[in-house]
Amino acid sequence: MTTVLISGLGLIGSSLARMIRKSKPDATVLGSDPDSDTSQFMLDHQLMHHRIDFETGAVQADVIILAGPVSVITTQLATLARLNLKPGVLVTDVGSTKAAVLAAAQPLMDRHVAFLGGHPMAGSHKTGSAAGAIQLFMHASYFLVPGTATEAQLDILKAYWRPPSFTTLNYRLTATINS
Repeated sequence: MTTVLISGLGLIGSSLARMIRKSKPDATVLGSDPDSDTSQFMLDHQLMHHRIDFETGAVQADVIILAGPVSVITTQLATLARLNLKPGVLVTDVGSTKAAVLAAAQPLMDRHVAFLGGHPMAGSHKTGSAAGAIQLFMHASYFLVPGTATEAQLDILKAYWRPPSFTTLNYRLTATINS
């Protein structure tokens, strides 16, 4: 069984939670978000198993998805770099910019923690966890920026994000972005 921490349960984070719950029902989904109403919505709709603070969830997770604003993601990467994370953990993000995220992830990667930058080319005019939907990612590309993730870890992530009924979620591996 795999434990996934999603930090940031807005439109993208809650949509990813929906996909993970559908594609890997045996995975444990932990959620971290500063908004109590958002977290309660996710619990009430069984989109996650537990609400947890970021640091506690991070040390329990096999996969960590950073789905907040880029400024929060960079701060969280610094926090992750000082925590005793599980061996083999994969850290990824959904931030809209990559140079700052990759720079912030470097200390984590220097510790041999797998990191894979990402950005789904999907969205909506709606916001928040209630607006999330599995269909948000249909016919969408999901850009992945090389980090230190192994091919096996990349395959695990793709399996989470591609429920069996989806055939149109595209992944594009982009070149490393230098700051």
